[in-house]
Amino acid sequence: MATILKRGGKYQAQVRRLGHKPVSRTFTLKSDAAAWARKVESEIERGTYVDRTPGASTTLSQMLSRYRKEILPKLSSTSQEVDGYRLNTLDSKLGHHSLAALTPAVVSDYRNTRLKVVSAGTVLRELGVLSRVLSACRQEWGIEVRNSVTEIQKPKAPRGRDRRLRQGEIDLILAVLQPTMQAVVRFAIETAMRRGEIAAMKFEDVDRAHRTLLIPATKTGVPRTIPLSCGAFQIIEGMGDKDARGPVFGMTATTISQAFRRACRRAGLEDLHLHDLRHEATSRLFEKGLAVMEVALVTGHADVRMLARYTHLRAGDLVCKLG
Repeated sequence: MATILKRGGKYQAQVRRLGHKPVSRTFTLKSDAAAWARKVESEIERGTYVDRTPGASTTLSQMLSRYRKEILPKLSSTSQEVDGYRLNTLDSKLGHHSLAALTPAVVSDYRNTRLKVVSAGTVLRELGVLSRVLSACRQEWGIEVRNSVTEIQKPKAPRGRDRRLRQGEIDLILAVLQPTMQAVVRFAIETAMRRGEIAAMKFEDVDRAHRTLLIPATKTGVPRTIPLSCGAFQIIEGMGDKDARGPVFGMTATTISQAFRRACRRAGLEDLHLHDLRHEATSRLFEKGLAVMEVALVTGHADVRMLARYTHLRAGDLVCKLG
């Protein structure tokens, strides 16, 4: 049975037949929509119908590749790196499917299978990338495709981490690190900067006269300038003279993460992640007495409510304030 609906000044024809998945197409003229519907119904009855829509003839793998070339380079360096890994996973697990075959049942099966090997947070982020790819198909490339990610039940988001450095842990880590990584770790705790921002920072972005640092490429896409503590400024000064140019630390974001993980293993520290240093640094800013908006200026949070995820004050430190 065919139905024709007017949507936004155009006409969408949809054909439903028992034993066949619904097929639809949009036309400018209602007469063209009706003619197409009659033709499709006739072909289905004769058993000669072949779905020729882009969604049926295009694989997810092709769209993942296009997303990687056209959309990914516009994101922050950190997003390019982590989303690149997620695109690889999606390609290996779902890439062989046509866009039309990515039904809620297929995506739900992917979710269930992945939950057996990775955390709910990882699955949520992978589904988020898949949803953005499917949205790009419709909004950027004019391919009518169903975004099944929006129709399935999502895993429950894990509770935000509240890990802070314990007494003596920073000394244990620094003791097993090379000098450059020692500087990176100490700088992260001083500034609350993200891994990608630290890796990308350059000497020419430092304003020595005002003791500030320009961060031109951020996760939110909005450049920001942050004040540097005496400790942070001294770390930069120790990495090069006043005429130095180029990257301050000369390490990629991936290299920094790998070095930190290895250091934690050598130091015998469990459940400590590089990103926990951002939690630690943000909490210390509040403990110094900075106001919420002042902390947000330093950390770069666009939504100050997100600071609650990164700020974990120690109850014992508030006793004196309470009296």
